[in-house]
Amino acid sequence: MLAGLTAVPSIGAAASPRLYALDTEGPRVGFTYMLDGTPLRADMPVRQARVAIDPTNLGAARIDVTLDARAAKLGLNFADAALARPGMLDTANNPTIRFVSTELRTGLDGLEDGDALVLGELTMRGQTRPVTLTARIDHDSGTPLHLAEAPMVRLTGEISRAAFGATGYAGLVGDRIRLDVDAPLRAV
Repeated sequence: MLAGLTAVPSIGAAASPRLYALDTEGPRVGFTYMLDGTPLRADMPVRQARVAIDPTNLGAARIDVTLDARAAKLGLNFADAALARPGMLDTANNPTIRFVSTELRTGLDGLEDGDALVLGELTMRGQTRPVTLTARIDHDSGTPLHLAEAPMVRLTGEISRAAFGATGYAGLVGDRIRLDVDAPLRAV
């Protein structure tokens, strides 16, 4: 059975923040975009990620993820090339996309049990904007979070590409981009 962010057993004063990293050879950030009214799935590899979790103070958790924008795959060769152009991600000048959390909120109305809101800043195309994601950290319910060696993090949310200046192909590609990250963490 899996336990989410809010279902953490009391562990006393012995716990301290624990650092986790993503295996950068495997995880990719999935995203969904609309191409001429049809939803398509794409992904981008994680270049680097660090997660710090204090099980006694989940609100102090921190997430820092850097993506390799140059290696984004839209599933269509012509679209991959178009995504790299200046009107889109402009990867020649902006090879990475970075999300850094600033706050984590748990126990809010409207969220499913175990979910939290992660507030942070997303930097894309050299522009930084506030973003709110929904997060869940799952682990074996028999193991306290501070002892979990390989919990799973799931982040979901939506952004406007135009808010970051990525306005190319507006008549063909929708503005809203749905983010979906499922990645195993490993203790470091």
